[in-house]
Amino acid sequence: MYNNNNNNPVRREFIQVVNHPNGRDSNGNYLPLASQAVQYSSSTPQFMQSFMNALKSPVTPRPRLAFDEPTFFCMTCGQNIPVLHSKHHRAECYNSSENDNCPLCDRKRNWKIMETHILECGNRRGCSTYTTIETVLNYKSSPELIKRLVAGQQKRIVEVYGVMLDESKDQVFAPCEICLTRQEHINGVCLRMVGGILLEEAAFHAYDTQLLPRIEYFMDQLNDSKKEFWLLLFKLDWEHQYSGIPCDDEIITFAMRKCNKKYEAEKQNKIKKNKKELEQVIERNREILGDKLVLHRDSVMNTFRIRRRQFFENPPIL
Repeated sequence: MYNNNNNNPVRREFIQVVNHPNGRDSNGNYLPLASQAVQYSSSTPQFMQSFMNALKSPVTPRPRLAFDEPTFFCMTCGQNIPVLHSKHHRAECYNSSENDNCPLCDRKRNWKIMETHILECGNRRGCSTYTTIETVLNYKSSPELIKRLVAGQQKRIVEVYGVMLDESKDQVFAPCEICLTRQEHINGVCLRMVGGILLEEAAFHAYDTQLLPRIEYFMDQLNDSKKEFWLLLFKLDWEHQYSGIPCDDEIITFAMRKCNKKYEAEKQNKIKKNKKELEQVIERNREILGDKLVLHRDSVMNTFRIRRRQFFENPPIL
């Protein structure tokens, strides 16, 4: 198999080159560049475990300045920006692809703070609580927001992969344990498979922690408002049809039990539909992520080849 072909002399030669950064063997002789055995990999268990741990770790915030620099609050992205960067930031932030138009006022806001903005905007414009909550819920469960969520996780995977390549070069050049042939590895079969698994895991984790709790929260609030209105209509209808029979607590409890089942089923169907859309978006982004990872890996390998070639063409004088 491709991952266990330790008897290949070209591969052994390449491993010698990798294990001796100065380009010399134990006898002091220069090692040839085994360009035919470029079996670089990022699919070894050690590398993948480090990759997944780095992906799950929180994003490191920007370091604070040693002095209190005057800042202004950007309403588009909701961040405090240094005054010296205000002109550049306004133009860049306003035209950013991370922005969406508010469904109520049509102003541009970053999608990460859109929920807070819609709640404040609905309060300022005098919208009813039901309308405001329904607007937030429609935005939170929209396909566009799911696409943004998956795109953000895809970008983070590529960034973490680049960092892991820089920090784990000894594991990058380890033999692949997924691909069966060298051509499969060059085509990125291992990276596409691993990248797809990581994207699916990261996207569902982000959905379960960022979107799903808020969707359930606003759906519960919306259903509570619907239940109050439905109960009022039920009492009026009962008085109209059964004028001589009082609507006691037992009847109301039985009716509310049926109402709760109805709205709970609607809630589960909406979440199931949302997750199905998430799966479709992930499936469409698997190939894109695989291409980006393979391109990044090839860039690192090209840099390695150039440096190694320069080293052997101009060896250091010892």
